[in-house]
Amino acid sequence: MPNVPGISSGSSPESPESPQTDRSIRNNDRKRLWIWIAFVFFLPGIIIFTFRVPLKLESPVLTVGITLPVKTFMALVAVLATWVVARIEKRPLEDYGIPPRQVFGWRFWEGSLWGFAMLSAILLVLNATGHFQIDSVALHGAAIVRYALAWGAVFFAVAINEEFTFRGYMVFSIAKRARFWRAALISSAISSISHLSWDCKLPPP
Repeated sequence: MPNVPGISSGSSPESPESPQTDRSIRNNDRKRLWIWIAFVFFLPGIIIFTFRVPLKLESPVLTVGITLPVKTFMALVAVLATWVVARIEKRPLEDYGIPPRQVFGWRFWEGSLWGFAMLSAILLVLNATGHFQIDSVALHGAAIVRYALAWGAVFFAVAINEEFTFRGYMVFSIAKRARFWRAALISSAISSISHLSWDCKLPPP
C-alpha cells in the first residue's frame, strides 16, 4: 500500500503552511500528475499508432514477436516517467508502493500466487458458462517450455507496465486528495476501462 505522507520521508518538519502555499503545492502536484499521465498513456499510444503498420501491430492475433517489444516499451516508459517524478519530488519509490529492494521478495511471490489463482478462477467461470474451453493439447515436449517461457516474459512486462501505470504514482497522487481506497477504486476503474477492448487469440510463438 503506497505511503502518502505530507512530507517526504527523511525530511524535517516544517511550520504550518498558509492556505495559499497549500494551494500552490496542490496545483504543482496536479500538474505533475497530468505530465506523468501524458508520458505514460499518450506518448506510447502515439508512437505505437505511428508504427502500427510497419510493425504489423494491427493483427487481431497476439504473438510474442509483436507483444513482447510493445509491452516492454510501455513498461520502460512507465518506469522512466515514475522515476523522473520521484526525482522531482525527492521521494524514494517506496513512497509510491514500489520498493525496488523487494522486487523478487515474498510479496512478489504472494502476488504471483494470488494472480494465478484469480485468473484460474476467471477461466473456470468462463468454462462453466461456455465461453472458454480446451478441445485438445496442441503443444508437446520442448514446445511447451518454449511457449511458457516466451509468454512468461510477455506477462512479466505486462505486470511491470500495469503496476507502474495503474498503481504506484497514480494511486499515490490521487490519494493525497481523495484518500487511499477512493484512489484505488479510481485507478481500478481506469484499468478496467482500458482492458475492455481486448479480444484476441493467443497462438504459439
